[in-house]
Amino acid sequence: MSMAAFDPNEEWLGHVQPVGLVVAPVVLKAYELVPEQQTRSDTEAIKSHLSLKDSGPALLDPWTFFADILGWRPGRVAGSPGGALIPDDLVLRIEESDIEIAPHWAVADPEGGWQMLVRIEAAGVDPDGRGALEGWEATPHQRLERLCKDRGVRTGILVTDSELRLIHAPRGETSGWLRFPLRSLGEVGGRPMLSGLKLLLSSFRLHNDAPERRLPALLQKSRDEQAEVSTKLAAQVLGALHELMRGLHDADRARMERLAIERPEHVYDGLLTVLLRLVFLLYAEDRELIPSRTDAEARRLYDQGYGVRTLHARLMEDRARHELSMHLRRGAWSRLLTLFRLVHQGDRSGDWIRGRGGKLFDPAAFPFLQGQDETEDSPRPAEVSDECLAKVLDRLLVLGGDKLSYRTLDVEQIGSVYETVMGFTVEAMDGPALAIRAGKNDRTPVFVDLNKLLAAKPNDRAKFLKEEADRGKVTDKVGKALKEADTIEELVAALTPIVDERASPGAAVAAPGTPLLQPTDERRRTGSHYTPRSLTAPIVQHALEPAFERIGPDATPEDVLEIKVCDPAMGSGAFLVQACRALGDRLVLAWARWPQTRPTIPPDEDEPLHARRLVAQRCLYGVDRNPRAVDLAKLSLWLATLARDHEFTFVDHALKCGDSLVGLTKDQIAATHWDTTKQPTFVGKLVSDHLREAERLRFEIQKRAEWATAAELGAQLRIVDARLDMARLVGDGVLAAFFSAGKSKPRIAALVDFQKIVQTNITASDWFDRIVARSRSLTTGKGALQPFHWEVEFPEVFDPRARAGNPGYDAIVGNPPFAGKNTIIAGNRDHYLSWLQAMHEGSHGNADLVAHFFLRSFHLLRQGGAFGLIATNTIGQGDTRASGLTKIIADGGAIFRATRRLKWPGEAAVVVSVVHVMKGSAVSPVLDSKQVRRISAYLVEGNLDTSPNALAANSGRAFQGSIVLGIGFTFDDVAATRGEAESLETMRTLIASDPRNAERIFPYIGGEDVNNDPTSSHRRYVIDFDEMTEVEARSGWPDLMGIVERLVKPQRDKDARKARRERWWRFGDRQPGLYKAVANLPHVIALSQVSAHHALTLIPRTAVFDQRLIVFAYCSLSVFWPPTVTAARRVGAFLRFDIRRSPYVHAKKVLFVFSTPFLFRNHSYPRSGRRELSRLPHPVDDCPQ
Repeated sequence: MSMAAFDPNEEWLGHVQPVGLVVAPVVLKAYELVPEQQTRSDTEAIKSHLSLKDSGPALLDPWTFFADILGWRPGRVAGSPGGALIPDDLVLRIEESDIEIAPHWAVADPEGGWQMLVRIEAAGVDPDGRGALEGWEATPHQRLERLCKDRGVRTGILVTDSELRLIHAPRGETSGWLRFPLRSLGEVGGRPMLSGLKLLLSSFRLHNDAPERRLPALLQKSRDEQAEVSTKLAAQVLGALHELMRGLHDADRARMERLAIERPEHVYDGLLTVLLRLVFLLYAEDRELIPSRTDAEARRLYDQGYGVRTLHARLMEDRARHELSMHLRRGAWSRLLTLFRLVHQGDRSGDWIRGRGGKLFDPAAFPFLQGQDETEDSPRPAEVSDECLAKVLDRLLVLGGDKLSYRTLDVEQIGSVYETVMGFTVEAMDGPALAIRAGKNDRTPVFVDLNKLLAAKPNDRAKFLKEEADRGKVTDKVGKALKEADTIEELVAALTPIVDERASPGAAVAAPGTPLLQPTDERRRTGSHYTPRSLTAPIVQHALEPAFERIGPDATPEDVLEIKVCDPAMGSGAFLVQACRALGDRLVLAWARWPQTRPTIPPDEDEPLHARRLVAQRCLYGVDRNPRAVDLAKLSLWLATLARDHEFTFVDHALKCGDSLVGLTKDQIAATHWDTTKQPTFVGKLVSDHLREAERLRFEIQKRAEWATAAELGAQLRIVDARLDMARLVGDGVLAAFFSAGKSKPRIAALVDFQKIVQTNITASDWFDRIVARSRSLTTGKGALQPFHWEVEFPEVFDPRARAGNPGYDAIVGNPPFAGKNTIIAGNRDHYLSWLQAMHEGSHGNADLVAHFFLRSFHLLRQGGAFGLIATNTIGQGDTRASGLTKIIADGGAIFRATRRLKWPGEAAVVVSVVHVMKGSAVSPVLDSKQVRRISAYLVEGNLDTSPNALAANSGRAFQGSIVLGIGFTFDDVAATRGEAESLETMRTLIASDPRNAERIFPYIGGEDVNNDPTSSHRRYVIDFDEMTEVEARSGWPDLMGIVERLVKPQRDKDARKARRERWWRFGDRQPGLYKAVANLPHVIALSQVSAHHALTLIPRTAVFDQRLIVFAYCSLSVFWPPTVTAARRVGAFLRFDIRRSPYVHAKKVLFVFSTPFLFRNHSYPRSGRRELSRLPHPVDDCPQ
């Protein structure tokens, strides 16, 4: 990768200093839009419109300038000389300030409506001056942004004495703008800017060009491209992390290899911190927020000796001169470490670079980066090569050959980009290692031990990659090469097509013992998605609506700052950043309404920025179980509130690490029991006293946060934590007892034992140590949990006295993790699912994790509060619906807004639901953007929230097929080629050698067999030991047991469920009720779940039915009568995108919407209809009557 080449067609963009995103160079290139070179005559034409004076308005007559230079015409510009009048609907009244804002001109859109609003400010008005215009503290620039957004016109032009600003301000998104200095346009050096001005704002570009090449389309396309930019940048940042790991290892092998074994997470955290430091610095540099002093000498000194961008430029120059020796050159790493220390501590004078404090840049946090084992050691930085740092910075600063400006990136984009490097650990493999593209959608580099791969049977190697690296299917060519490989070199050649170049550039093999970045199991399963502002903004807006309505238009600033917002699974903090903006904007309006309450705004901030800082300190809360996500969320809020001369905004008291779903209330801790009905013990008074003291100190932190230093606030927070230790430890000890066993009796025994410890003499010397030991049995070791006791951690939110008798959050927002039952079990400590069911009484074990986040969020709300959460479509279906929304509505909640199908921006394959729930009654609910009478738990209009009652007549008639859980049970020629199963020829040989083997081998029919073959004939067979013991199976069919032991047991040994590990020779879930129900039928009716078009078909009952089949214990199609199907449609039709919940069924050319087993059990079947339908010709209808 090399530095971006200079493009003369983009020179003008460098002169106009883009702030945020306006127009992307890649879009201009895509449409071949090249600025026209300007000549002397163009410069002279401009001069005739400019004042000769150095002060005062540069334009002699703004309209003449726009008409003569850009070709604007009065007929297309309302408010211009000779144009139409400005319509009233473009005038905005600011109620809180009792003023009106109106454009001077409005440019018409050829498609109808308005595409641009223009304001010409009076002489002497500073576009960024607060209070520059009477009646409102907002700057002229901010006023025009507000006007554009409120009136739904995405673009504005602001003309002041010395400049023209093109502002792009789409509603719900971050604004961006370009600055054209007017007097410079009349100079030779200003010709590139003049060409850019004409390129964007000429009458032809606004009105006459093809629609997709007009300015509004170009601006929108530039926004759309940002999602692609984020995706590409995320991939590069992950490559930078691997590059940094290789560079540090090459420079300091002994220390890095030792730490990889002794403290792997510490190494990973240190590498991640370096990247977070770099992104902060690039963000600050591109916004000219560093250095703190703004004079030319301060900038020169910073750029020359410290700046990250100038370091990258220097490295590119060095590479051009010394390409073959860059790996031998040094100096860049020490320069970065010096810069990191300077940003943390500040310079001696304190005015050139302001020390930011906090943990992010603290050199003591990761001594190994300075070549230290302990912080007391003298720093001896490793000699990381300049080549390594050049590659790292390349990946952060160059995208597709173009320079990347961090001015154009939203905070959410930066957070999402860095979220992709979460979920890794450091490992050292025993053998040589190579990284392949694997994990979810094969997008994550996963290292494979080549010795182990070579040791696997040739036919099992593709399977090895799937099981050990979560690699999807490989091509036939790769599979064939893997089988034929006899050496490590041949394996590398076979894997080269799927090597991930970010982790193994050039398919370079890492030597044994090399520290490597390896994704965790959870990271491989889940991947990551960019969370754009276009997604977070409406969710936050609607979640805050009840709170804003409650405080009303006359709310004081203190009323706004009393609003509490939380994200219980905050990730990179995208939702909190948006909440920070929304509450900050509302606070600015409150200052305007009550000007006497407006604080003195520091000189390095404006009103919106100062408001966001106050909101971040007092209103926002977040929790995540990943400590690195907590650090990233802090960084996101730091960037959203970044000012030139301030330390990092202190948010340590509000953003915390823990499991949002595992924790106890104050009352439960006081009772030392998870049962809320138990009476408090003497510990209860200690806990209450400590909580009151902690709450008082936390209030002080919030009040002092604006003027106290981060060090002072951190010291006070440590005192708070000390006060809370007792409550935390007792709560953790109670939970440790719960998680110690799977059944009630041993759990209670463990709890009683812990209660005895708690209730013994508190003055005993080992009392505290014994409680700590019990607590750590849960919080350390394999499957460690970090409980989060909400009322303990955030006492000011849940204290009725502090919340006017109505404790809880005003709003909860976020995107909780998506996980089904099996994922919950596999990704968490034993008995985690049992805890969720115990915490949310009556919830179902099959409910998705999101139902529990919905319930937890609802219980954390105050009365009248609301949450807005993203979920999968299962939130309104089946057990997840019954465990979540149904219970919430029964507890007094109301769904006031829902979107059932929302495509994730930039990820067409990801479709989610968004649900807003109020703790109280909803007014005018909105479903899929349409007002409805009421939204039910099924996310349809209506009153039905609970499941229909099951009908005894249909009980035991509809089943899912067997969950075999192991392709090794099958005889399948296709799977046999991959080494995953035995072939049909092997099966025939086994039966010929021992006819008894035929007793345990059965036809195996799946969804594809039903859909693809008109006779539903099978192509596979399966070994089925039914409910036999291991001894019975081995003694009767040793050959078949040998196959299952070889092909199935290794996979089952890793299964999270103990029963499946211990009974590996049986199906995962055989569904014995199914085979009992069909035992006396000649055939059964089956329905596939794996196609968009489904046919009811009759198949032999002697087969084993795959889990992708729905099997009905009937042998006549007459049971499926339209009135029944119609009833099912009313319940399930909106779920039609999920075949397993409401599949379409073709039965003899009659289209039905048929219900799954759940709906089948809950709807009746009229006999008269059955008789009529039975007259249809059936291929087979010899059922016993």
